Amino acid sequence: MATASKSTKNTYEYMDETKIDDELKCAICTQPFQKPVSLICKHTFCRQCIKTWLNKVHSCPSCRQSSIIDEDENLLPINTHIINNQLNRLLVRCNQCSESNIERGNFRDHESKCPKKIVSCRSFDIKCSWKGPRDKQNLHEKKCPFQQMRPIIDVLRNKLDTSLKIQNELHQILEDQSKQIDFLLSFINQGNTMHKECLKLYSRCSYATRPQNKDTIIYHCTICNNAIRRRYVTLHACSSSNHIDCICQSCYEKQYPILEDADDED
Repeated sequence: MATASKSTKNTYEYMDETKIDDELKCAICTQPFQKPVSLICKHTFCRQCIKTWLNKVHSCPSCRQSSIIDEDENLLPINTHIINNQLNRLLVRCNQCSESNIERGNFRDHESKCPKKIVSCRSFDIKCSWKGPRDKQNLHEKKCPFQQMRPIIDVLRNKLDTSLKIQNELHQILEDQSKQIDFLLSFINQGNTMHKECLKLYSRCSYATRPQNKDTIIYHCTICNNAIRRRYVTLHACSSSNHIDCICQSCYEKQYPILEDADDED
């Protein structure tokens, strides 16, 4: 009588392990390779088996040659078609529905349709905790209160998504308006309206561009507070006092991108 060997995942078992070539088996788990890799010493193991082994013992379990986990150098994937085809053609039995003679390489396809595979209710995302065989799923969902409420919940979710989108748009509008207000308050400058050109004699305005060394003086934009040179001051309030405000070219262009070259419009 054929013997059956359970896989490490316990989802299927091999139909007849006695017919499986020992060269296809991992020396650690004694089962046919899962994602086989080879060490530098040429001994082959399941990827997970040898990673677990090398975390504890830094040597090959077959020849004891020193080795450490380095997936780029030490763990070399076995990609030869001959080995992979032999592994994929091994016949297994599903431990859930007992269907036999499934090629191991096709087991995932079987599992995606297996009537006895344990699955969740399709309303698990809205807190239904039911789990059971796939062939019982439809029967459960006909009576599941979560599934019956799903159309209403989906409508509410769509409304919430729409509301959040509108909220984000309004938030952006408020942020833009706040920046405009800050700009206008700075422009008015407590009654000392800012201008592009000096309204006073050069000798009476600290922003005068003459003499030339004025450009070496560092000013601070009243909006962004960045340090700028005179050449980047777009608006300023002429004054000889210590309380002098200005607006830099960058802040000005954010509010009036089209008027950046219209020097005659203050």
